[in-house]
Amino acid sequence: MHYTCFHLDTLFHNWRFIITSYVFCRVTPKSNQKLRPEWFSKTSCLNSLAKSSEIAKSSLGEVKTVLILDVANGEIKDSQLQLAVNKFDIFQKISSGSASKSWRKMLSIAQKFQPDDSDLVYFVEDDHLHLDSAVSQLQNSKADLRFLYASPQDLTTHSRLASPATWVEVSSGVSSFAMSGKAFNKYSLILRFFSYGGGSWDELICRSLGKGQISEYGSGIHYITWPLRKESPWNRKVSLGAVRHTCFRFLAVLVGRFNNASLEAVVPSESTHCEIAHLDTKRDWALIASQNLQ
Repeated sequence: MHYTCFHLDTLFHNWRFIITSYVFCRVTPKSNQKLRPEWFSKTSCLNSLAKSSEIAKSSLGEVKTVLILDVANGEIKDSQLQLAVNKFDIFQKISSGSASKSWRKMLSIAQKFQPDDSDLVYFVEDDHLHLDSAVSQLQNSKADLRFLYASPQDLTTHSRLASPATWVEVSSGVSSFAMSGKAFNKYSLILRFFSYGGGSWDELICRSLGKGQISEYGSGIHYITWPLRKESPWNRKVSLGAVRHTCFRFLAVLVGRFNNASLEAVVPSESTHCEIAHLDTKRDWALIASQNLQ
């Protein structure tokens, strides 16, 4: 009788898991009316993301950067911005004209890559500045949603943490976040559906995942009916936008009862939203921006 012997070390040498990290960045060439710090530039933000993604290849393995250019309001005219765009691996052009519409198109593009459950998917906008270590840092959390930056009010309770690169549980976040491939495949319908809700649709997403219970928005009936109140941004008790957002808040609370996703943010932040109202204040971001002009 003849036997064939297989050595486990040989099998694992020839068969291994390849984990891919996908970085999807949405870019709009035209500037908006948000209040920005004087050092802000989209070129610095894109350069910092491309650099951080390249560095991450040494620790994360395969990293694919996908730049999604929304040309609804015009093409790129700045030569430095074009050079930053060219640093990304894959280029996709869309025409949507609004943040929510381009978000849904970005989701559709991400789904075409068919990420495995073990993969990592990072969605980010063109006004987020990153540290060199930012993208690599995403592998140090096992949460469903991972934030390299979270709003200051959501991190207030964790401000005492002095240790670098500490992942802490949060109840809400921002519209730029990473997900495990498993979470993305599981919650992709929620990510798409609640972007139709108007207002802070990223908050609706967190709420529908079973989170989002932050004091700024309250809870229960007060949270649901807030768009109809005088102090809401709609400034009228009855409007189609206010009614729509109220309905989506109700649905987010309802859906959230059936979900219990985990959300974490890294402290100190490894990225920042370059808007004065939401700027992380723990680092010298002006210096970091100047280091990423090219």
